[in-house]
Amino acid sequence: MSESLYISPDLFKEHGLSESSFKGLMGPREDTLDSISGYTKNPSQKPWHNVLNGTSVTVLENKKCVTLFDLDRFSHIRRWVEYNILLYTKSNQFKCLRSWYMINEGEGIEPHHHHYPSNNRTVSGVFFVQGGYAPLTIGKSEVVNRPGRLVLFNGYEPHQVKKYEHKGKPRISISFDYRILNQPMCECPETQICFKCFQTKHKYQYKEGEMYKGYTFDYLKNNDLYKR
Repeated sequence: MSESLYISPDLFKEHGLSESSFKGLMGPREDTLDSISGYTKNPSQKPWHNVLNGTSVTVLENKKCVTLFDLDRFSHIRRWVEYNILLYTKSNQFKCLRSWYMINEGEGIEPHHHHYPSNNRTVSGVFFVQGGYAPLTIGKSEVVNRPGRLVLFNGYEPHQVKKYEHKGKPRISISFDYRILNQPMCECPETQICFKCFQTKHKYQYKEGEMYKGYTFDYLKNNDLYKR
């Protein structure tokens, strides 16, 4: 299973998308997933870990929410993404869980990760539509947001975008999460645990509600919250 960061070797320069392509669409995280009882009314303010729990993963797996890639106007981007996922993972057995857009006009995106409580590998990614220099940081790597560039990485990798400081043209990107159906999240046996699989093995561990509030395994261990 490849652990490396993947950047598409070619730019999809003629993608044909602009700000007008997103007019009339609901903003990021405003879909069926975000209307589940118990979530805050303002989806843009919800911490990412409030979305990724056992209930929401079931919703995603059963395809009960419409994603950006389900719309015809983004079908060519979806094909490009899935072609590169095939190159990255060497698997043609995958499923789109979520896809959404982000328009940044002066703000950034704080560090977070898409660590689903699932036994299968999750690949996350970003397609850069337009915008001035505002790189995406993934772990310790920095990827420049060149329009038409696609980047893929494992969902458990922390990532962020610094404050967008350009005026005029906003930074627009499309993000997505895919489940790789024939690849495990990790190689641990059932009785062992690592930071990749701890969310699915809470019966062996300290349990804090349905989820670990987005905490990494290292956080639990270093703060004496990890128990055999």
